[in-house]
Amino acid sequence: MQDYCRSCRKAGGCGACPQPTLLPENVPALTAYRLCDSQWRTSLTGATGLDYTACIAALQLYLPRWQAEAPNDPHWQRHTLTTLLDDLRTIEDALLTAWDEKAQVDPNPQEER
Repeated sequence: MQDYCRSCRKAGGCGACPQPTLLPENVPALTAYRLCDSQWRTSLTGATGLDYTACIAALQLYLPRWQAEAPNDPHWQRHTLTTLLDDLRTIEDALLTAWDEKAQVDPNPQEER
């Protein structure tokens, strides 16, 4: 399946690959991650974690706007900067773990170009 999906992505996608379902309560966390996904700190060995200073600054600007755009959505209204940062750190930890596990299985991956 992994090789098929890799080939499928190179071809522009077939639409048959399974897509996970995003639960409504996870939309704020994913939105926060998408805002901060360009803020990875890296070293010679790869990503080391998110730049929290940049993420906090961005979240402080965007959270009030997101909440104003969804005044009746309890998933947005329950969030504070702290809870959103907690969710972001959970995603960060999961990604770092997954990337580490993948590197242990295939320490010399070939470029997917």
